[in-house]
Amino acid sequence: MSKTGAIRLFLRSWYGVQVAGRQYSTTPRCSQVEAAAVAQKEALRPKTALLMLNMGGPRNLDEVHDFLLELFKDRDIIQLPFQSRMGPWIAKRRTPSIQQKYSEIGGGSPIFKWTDLQGKLMCERLDKLCPETAPHKHYVGFRYANPLTEATLEQIEVEGAENCVAFSQYPQYSCSTTGSSMNAIHKFYANRPTETKLKWSVIDRWSTNPFLVKCFAENIKTELEKFPVEKRKDVFILFSAHSLPLRQVNRGDPYAAEVGATVQLVMQELGFSNPYRLVWQSKVGPLPWLSPATDDAIKGLVQRGRKNMILVPIAFTSDHIETLHELDIEYTHDVGNEVTTVPCCVTMTPFPTQCFQHLHTLFFCTCEKPYISS
Repeated sequence: MSKTGAIRLFLRSWYGVQVAGRQYSTTPRCSQVEAAAVAQKEALRPKTALLMLNMGGPRNLDEVHDFLLELFKDRDIIQLPFQSRMGPWIAKRRTPSIQQKYSEIGGGSPIFKWTDLQGKLMCERLDKLCPETAPHKHYVGFRYANPLTEATLEQIEVEGAENCVAFSQYPQYSCSTTGSSMNAIHKFYANRPTETKLKWSVIDRWSTNPFLVKCFAENIKTELEKFPVEKRKDVFILFSAHSLPLRQVNRGDPYAAEVGATVQLVMQELGFSNPYRLVWQSKVGPLPWLSPATDDAIKGLVQRGRKNMILVPIAFTSDHIETLHELDIEYTHDVGNEVTTVPCCVTMTPFPTQCFQHLHTLFFCTCEKPYISS
């Protein structure tokens, strides 16, 4: 081969330039690696994003103050006079006592761990059941702790998903919880300079989901079986949910009614086998809230001679400070010496497998008909 021919061959092989009147690609061979990387990235790009919405919680004691600060700044969850000043003051004042509570349950909230795991399992299931909307990828969006909803939305946009299902982790809708998360999404896009290409769907409530009801009922049956047969039918079931100010309920918040609907369906699933009552926990401040309070109900039952009870956290789908500390430690400690057993009915951590079968149907419907709310 002549020297000129060798040069042409080299140029063709490595640089693809125009030689002897023929056109070759001007991209170096290394671009093939880049192209392969781009193709791989495109293959991994989620078609459907599953946005898991929740309040969140501090993962360690150092995050407690910032968590409380974000919470008391949000007028969707609590309205204070001079909130821009009162909120930070209350957050600073309450930080030490809340840090102490978190230290008693392991030093932080497990809510991210459980939300992340539930999202992962959900997407694995959806990839098999709904290949037309796959691949699915879950994202965690918290209101008051990292990862914050706004940062997660930006991540979803950058990663280029086609569809997004906003999935509230609160089965019962409230303006102060699910409503706050939806407002955060709205504000994010209202302030974003470019319009989103995402096709949005919303699952904002699922309080009467038959598999949710079945999961609660099965958990209660498991707890009831721990009691002697002769005492089992007399065990009092207390369904405990986070309380709300009556002022908010009177404005039309549907939360209390939806919690009641869940309780009714669970007891129906159980065949109304035991006495039961819906009670409310976590009141803050002097204003009237939903009642009776959980701790008052427990003490009242003890005074009437009731020695066997089950506490069921009916509005929660994963463990956090209100189940691990308030129910498991505070309430049971107050009456522990007088009550034979006050077990806290295990929350669905993670979701039992049977929940997926029905929830995947919700996702299929929302992905087929975007922009539809549940």
